[in-house]
Amino acid sequence: MPRREPAHDLYDNERILGLINGKLLGRMPRPRTPRRWLIVATNARIICISFRPFGRKHIEIHPDMITRVYHSSRVHSYQIAIVTTVQKYRIRLPKEDA
Repeated sequence: MPRREPAHDLYDNERILGLINGKLLGRMPRPRTPRRWLIVATNARIICISFRPFGRKHIEIHPDMITRVYHSSRVHSYQIAIVTTVQKYRIRLPKEDA
């Protein structure tokens, strides 16, 4: 199954503002390390894409869903927490990429 580029997931009037590889964590920490995600920031939303062996997982965060954003510094990474009306997402980025 071919992998699609992020440009295929964009709306007609959307522009990519930033791309980075990172880890996307849900509410609770996982006992094993999570997969890498491609995190795409556009002028209309945040798209998180994880390519899996049998497909891909795709999460969209629209600005009107976001209620709070905060960040923290860790030893080897930065963590950005995005609280939405539905769920809290934590994005962990390597310090050299942030």
